[in-house]
This record gives sequence, structure tokens and C-alpha cells, in this order.
Amino acid sequence: MTTKRGVPVQLHPEISEPVEREAFRQAGLEAWRNYRKTGLHLGHTAADEWLAKLEAGEKVPAPDFQI
Repeated sequence: MTTKRGVPVQLHPEISEPVEREAFRQAGLEAWRNYRKTGLHLGHTAADEWLAKLEAGEKVPAPDFQI
């Protein structure tokens, strides 16, 4: 991805090496393919609530995916 002037845009500040960027890109594409194939996803509210519990130190399982 580049800006209008052709300057590369850093998608994530911790991903700077080309190999890391490609691995991150491939993981995103695989997630998109899985979503398109199954329709399974985790909604923002469910993910936010789960992450808040993890941040508070609770040991909670990941929420179920939604269709």
C-alpha cells in the first residue's frame, strides 16, 4: 500500500521487515478467505468484552463465533 506520492504506508508499527509484512498480509488474506467460506466472525462487542476481561486478569475462554 502506498500514499498518492508512492511512499509506502506502514500498516502496523511493529511490522517493518518485508518478510514480516508479507506474513501479516498472508494471515489477513487467509482470515478473509475463511470468513467468505464460513461466514463465521466475532463481533466487535463480543471481542471488546472478552479482551476487557483478559486485561482485567480474568481467565476466560474465547467467545463463540457468530454467523
